[in-house]
Amino acid sequence: MKILLINPNTSTDVTERMVRTTADVLAPDVELVATTATRGMPYIASRAEAVIAGTITLEMLAEHHRGTDAVVIAAFGDPGLIAARELFEVPITAMAESDRREAMDTYRARRLIEAEIVRLASDNLSRSGLAVLRKHVARQRAAELSGDRALFIRLIGEFHIVLAEIAANEVLASFVSQLVARTSLIIMLYERPGRVGCAVDEHAALIDMIEKGNVAGAVAAMNHHLSAIEERLMVEAPPEKLAIDFRTLFAAAE
Repeated sequence: MKILLINPNTSTDVTERMVRTTADVLAPDVELVATTATRGMPYIASRAEAVIAGTITLEMLAEHHRGTDAVVIAAFGDPGLIAARELFEVPITAMAESDRREAMDTYRARRLIEAEIVRLASDNLSRSGLAVLRKHVARQRAAELSGDRALFIRLIGEFHIVLAEIAANEVLASFVSQLVARTSLIIMLYERPGRVGCAVDEHAALIDMIEKGNVAGAVAAMNHHLSAIEERLMVEAPPEKLAIDFRTLFAAAE
């Protein structure tokens, strides 16, 4: 699994320091590939510089994102983050989001939003929608069996987006898409390989409940499913692994 770390300023020593720091906390199967801007400024210290760095971030992503499974934008202010998520399908996060509290808050937000999505999907589910969900679960199982962890994690996250699309609420679907991108990257970085397989069975059970009209049971199953992933992640990735202090790294370079 390959994670691209983008430093949109020209300070190569900061990039190298971040690589050394993260080496001790990444999952064993994660390869971190870092790249530093070749133009711009050595340190982002103003709004104007942040706008320039955002453009540079998008250029660096366009050049380097192919073949990567996720991206971290490592600079103050998260330059270009929102635009990058609009343009590229790969999960993208930034230094302001890479901490334990953010992970917990993201899963809490997902539980609130996806409970309503389950209710709406139950009301709107058609035979074709049911077939789409079951086909997606089959793809998840195939990815798990193939050993392609990056594809597997992408698909188990994508399942929630597909469910949101069936719910036919574009606003909620947009929120879920953004939140899934964040949590997928957190899982890629920190969860042990082979530990997310239970998600497939949970997805299949959720579909069964929705098909039978057991809305309350489906909502409870979704909440339990997301809580279990969060709890497992918090246990397997202690606080120091979910709080790479990029701010300290940048301060040291000043």
